Amino acid sequence: TIIKTLLKNLGANFGAAADENDYYSMASYRYSPVKFEDGKFNAYLKKGGNDFPWFSNHPGDLSGIPTGENKYDGVTYNILDFKTSPVPNCVMLSGFGSKTKENEVKGIKIGMKCNALFFLHTFNASDKLLKLKNEKNMPALFKYIVNYTDGAKIEIPVRWRVDIGNWFDKSPASYANASAAWAGNITADKKGEKAVLYSMKWLNPNPDKQIESVDMKYSDEKDKPGAPALLAITAGVLE
Repeated sequence: TIIKTLLKNLGANFGAAADENDYYSMASYRYSPVKFEDGKFNAYLKKGGNDFPWFSNHPGDLSGIPTGENKYDGVTYNILDFKTSPVPNCVMLSGFGSKTKENEVKGIKIGMKCNALFFLHTFNASDKLLKLKNEKNMPALFKYIVNYTDGAKIEIPVRWRVDIGNWFDKSPASYANASAAWAGNITADKKGEKAVLYSMKWLNPNPDKQIESVDMKYSDEKDKPGAPALLAITAGVLE
């Protein structure tokens, strides 16, 4: 597509080859940011002053990200803004650098029909995973499970450097199905690395069926090459 070609010309890295319905396909959506119910967020974007802070293995956090409703690479997302007392504002699974204990978070309510779901997320990768850069078959790190109201389910594997990347990087890159939608300076970092969030798109093969909810869980609970953090979900309806 035109967008993908322009990004490639700017030096963006897209990892593995994508199909014709990848993130950068030209389509116009009406966006509806999902409002997370109380209790679904279990961690904070900031460090300090809470029991479940941002990843502990690297300096800095995501305190610099704009909160509220904003566009990230063209997709409207809503990042929880606490103007009074601090409350958790991301979903994090247990693993490397994470102090949460959940291997699975179930029942993130969607409650609508849509053509696509967009996920604003990032990953805290282990040193071993960071060394995997140009493999043909990148591993699935975790998955989202889409639950329809009729009881049907679809699993969405989230693959390293295809659908998601590391949360800090000196040269933030987009991938086949994940745009580097936001990058910002890390105040406590002295290596010139930036904090990065990725926007991943999933095309719904059943747009006429209502999606009840989404679950988030590890593909393999025994082998955790890091830990994911989900900040927001947006439903897209074709215009």
